Amino acid sequence: MLDGFVDFVLEKVPLWGVAILLILLCLAARRAGVWVRQRFHPQSPAPPESAGSDPSDYIVGAIFGLLAFMMGFTFAMAMDRYSDRRTAVREEADALRTTYLTASVLDQPSASRTQYAVRQYAHSRIAPEGLWNDRTEAALNESHALGLRAWQEIRAAILPIRDTDLATYLVETTNEAISQGRHREILGRTHLPVLILDLLLVYTIVAAGVLGYIVGPERRGARHASTALLVLYTAALIVIIDLDRPQEGMIKISQQPILDVVGIMDADRDGSLSRPPPAPPN
Repeated sequence: MLDGFVDFVLEKVPLWGVAILLILLCLAARRAGVWVRQRFHPQSPAPPESAGSDPSDYIVGAIFGLLAFMMGFTFAMAMDRYSDRRTAVREEADALRTTYLTASVLDQPSASRTQYAVRQYAHSRIAPEGLWNDRTEAALNESHALGLRAWQEIRAAILPIRDTDLATYLVETTNEAISQGRHREILGRTHLPVLILDLLLVYTIVAAGVLGYIVGPERRGARHASTALLVLYTAALIVIIDLDRPQEGMIKISQQPILDVVGIMDADRDGSLSRPPPAPPN
């Protein structure tokens, strides 16, 4: 039940909304901890701030120290996935560029038709911004159709020369471009296990409740400091989610490698790469 709720929130609510919701939950949990202390242990008020160190302070330190360790470990996992996605964009761009340039060696009109199909496919590989929705899914399906069309054009172009090294190399680069694209899509849809995010969410809220119970209603200065602490931990958790789901927040995967390749292809719309060089002057 919790897994479905977390997935629903992360998929339907913007990250800034998730941040506000999490902060409110933490503050409510802290307030609930204060209420529990007043309700069940009214005879044991918290020591004044001028007093020496209290054993309960070590409990708070241990709880939030463990939370920091868990967040640090999860952040490292999310950062690795982010780096893999960024690398996948560059590798797909390189494969598309190699395929396009290799197709220029074909005879006309095969070279122009093949390059046009590859160029159309490359345009569809620029990832859209925003949440994943039906419109994004339709754009991805169209990209798959364009990739199939590019492969069909290349197949038709190399059939007459299928026994040559050029045909072999063009097939390899085309397969590499399509495979890198599929790999990139898989990475884009592979997230941290929801159980880990559930654990961090529940642990943060419980830690806020324990913090409220230990701080109590008397230590007003400590309550202000605890609010800042909860906001900082919430911000760290939101950054982890943002890294793990690059289509939904402020941290995006740069599409510049694909844009650069598309720019090269668009600049070659006249097919200058496919034309033979001019004959040297006599």
